[in-house]
Amino acid sequence: MNFSEKLKEIRKKEGLSQEQLAEKIGVSRQAITKWETGKGLPDKYADHCEIGASVKFLVIKNLHLRRLEYDGDAGQVLISDSSGSLEFTAKMDYDITVDKITGRLDVNQWKAKAIVHIPEKNIVNVVNKGRKCEVYYVKDGSVTEYENPADDKNELSVSGISSELIVNLTKD
Repeated sequence: MNFSEKLKEIRKKEGLSQEQLAEKIGVSRQAITKWETGKGLPDKYADHCEIGASVKFLVIKNLHLRRLEYDGDAGQVLISDSSGSLEFTAKMDYDITVDKITGRLDVNQWKAKAIVHIPEKNIVNVVNKGRKCEVYYVKDGSVTEYENPADDKNELSVSGISSELIVNLTKD
């Protein structure tokens, strides 16, 4: 199924008109028509996107943008081949698997825990920006000490109140 067919299927499943979908995502109705008829595609590189949802499994793949803000539940998150600033905000636990962080990954929680699984070779600066938040590193099932690399371009951070960030360093 190509993009135009999938977009039309999802829009109809959600009971939205082209105009309603266009309003929700901040484009013209004509853009939706163009995409659904296969006469064009959305810009590959978006600048900023805000999403509010509640899902069990969220996949972010091949996404390159300045900023994505996700506000809501997502029990498991898979991030691959993506770049930019990704922010997750919730009052629930997250289990995030990422191949590497190119840019920033911010986890903003209130009294919750985030486990971020990342290959050890791709670890970036980890920053605690929260109030009463804790950061732990786990390698081979044991809590370990970890020294941040000198890489200041890419960052994983926790913010919010009384939250935990567990950085699970995985093998390649």
